[in-house]
This record gives sequence, structure tokens and C-alpha cells, in this order.
Amino acid sequence: MDAQSRVETARTEQSSTPSLDLSQVGTFLKGFGSSGAENLQPIGSLVLRTEAEELSLLTGLRTDLLEQCGEGLPSDDFLLLCLRVWRYKELDALRVAKKFVSFRRGAGWPFQLSAESVCPALSTGMHWLLPNRDSKGRRVLVYNVRFLDTRLCSVENYQKMGCYVLEQAMLEIETADFGVTLVIDLQGVSPFTLLPSFGLSDLTRGTDMWRDAYPCKLKQIFVINLSAALRFALSGIIRVLPQKIQERVIFVSTNLAELHTVVPASVLPPSLGGVCDPSWKEWCAERQGATSSTPSSTCTTQPPTSTTAFI
Repeated sequence: MDAQSRVETARTEQSSTPSLDLSQVGTFLKGFGSSGAENLQPIGSLVLRTEAEELSLLTGLRTDLLEQCGEGLPSDDFLLLCLRVWRYKELDALRVAKKFVSFRRGAGWPFQLSAESVCPALSTGMHWLLPNRDSKGRRVLVYNVRFLDTRLCSVENYQKMGCYVLEQAMLEIETADFGVTLVIDLQGVSPFTLLPSFGLSDLTRGTDMWRDAYPCKLKQIFVINLSAALRFALSGIIRVLPQKIQERVIFVSTNLAELHTVVPASVLPPSLGGVCDPSWKEWCAERQGATSSTPSSTCTTQPPTSTTAFI
């Protein structure tokens, strides 16, 4: 399928995706929706608006987005998430939603990803969403770069899978409020094998998919097990990031004490100096089962044999 066909396919999928009935909006995030003044509980710095206020803001956001992007827009769930993450700042929510639409259409990706759509990358263990939060109340997303294998699937599929995992984290109102801590684990990775895996289109896509194109606050980035060669290579990439993001990047040597001050060992798997031992296979299987009931449509690719006890 050529690029134009992929874009048209994505538009068709997006146009056929029904939005929520407005009476249901505000309750999709794990039951934390606000239905009245008695439920306005501050979580962190986010104080949920009343249902009537949220519906009014949501209607305005959808109208503005329709004027700028045309038909075939993300669901009301997603637009409400934009409003909540940006503390109901309408211009910020519109900016992110507009970039999200532009990126997904350009990449030919649907607005809402499924576990089935990111097979077989999901079961490789390259991305982990840890079950517990860090000391700041943030969800922890781990990138195990050593499991990137372009013989198994394309870099684009890995990137799409990363978006899917983040989307799952954002179903929780606490994550919309507190944000995400990212841990990039580079153990066993050589720049001479990693960098040739990425083409220019992969690098461009990887930048565009996160640059104000998704409603999530990335609060801290730990880069661990970093060799001198990789640190030199990454320093150039980091310098092109917004200053605010640069200030949130922390390089950690093989001594993980600095990481553990923010992400306790009780939250981390053994490969990151922790003691938590959940099953990533089970996490994947639960989501595959939620989107399909036929064995042929589940991810059957086995992860690498060296994926540690976390898998």
C-alpha cells in the first residue's frame, strides 16, 4: 500500500469512528468523571470542572477543530483528555489536538490504536508500562532499546506501539494529572548497531509524534546505562529538543541510585535494580483479548529470550 492509500485508509477509519454521546463524556477515565460540584476533588494540580462546564468546553473545542481540520476528528474522549491535561486552557488543548490530527493523518495511523494494530512489536518487551507509580505519582514508561529488532518489524511499528502503550496509561485520570516518567534503558546497546536502524523518515516521525502532538506531560526522562559513545551521539539529538524538555533529561551511569530516588526499587523490575516482577505477557494478553476473540488475530510473536524476568 502506497503512502496516499494509507492516508486515505486512515481517513476512512477516522470518519467512521463514532464520538461519545455528550451525556457520557466526563466518565470515561476510570470512573473519575465529574458529575457535580460534590465530586470536584483536586487530584494533584488538576481540579475537574462540572459536567456542564466540560461539555461546554468540549463543544467549543470540537467546533474550532472542525473549522481548522475538517471532518473526521478524534473522539470526544480524546478531546476531553486534551482539555484536562492542559488544565482546560482552550488554546493549548486546540494546539495539541490539531497537531495530533495532522500527524496521525500524515502517518496514515488511526486516531485510536489497538493492541492488534501494533503486533508483533507489543510482545517484544521494548516498551513496558510499569504497574506502579513513582514517588511523584507518575506512571513509569520504560524503553528497552536493546529489544529493537528491525528483522521482526519496522521502526514505525515500534513507534506506533509506544504510542499505544502511552494511550493505555492515559486512560487513568491520575496520569492526565501527574504525567509520565520515562526511563530509557540503553544497556547492551552500541551506537554502531542502533543508529543504522533508523532512517531519516523514522527520525522525523519519532520527533513529530511527540512534539506537542499528544496530550501527555512528560515530566522526567532518565537515560540509563549510557556508554560514552552513545552519550556523545545523543547529546546532539537532545540539543534540538525544547529547552524545557532538555532540562528534564537526566543521564544515569550504571549506579542507579539517582533513578531510585524518583522511581523506587519497589516499582522497578530486576533489570533496573528493582524487585517488582509483574508479567508483561499478561498485560499484553489482557489487551489483545479486549480487542479480539479469535486466536488468529492475537500477537503470537515470541519476545527475545533475553528479556529478563519482567517478561
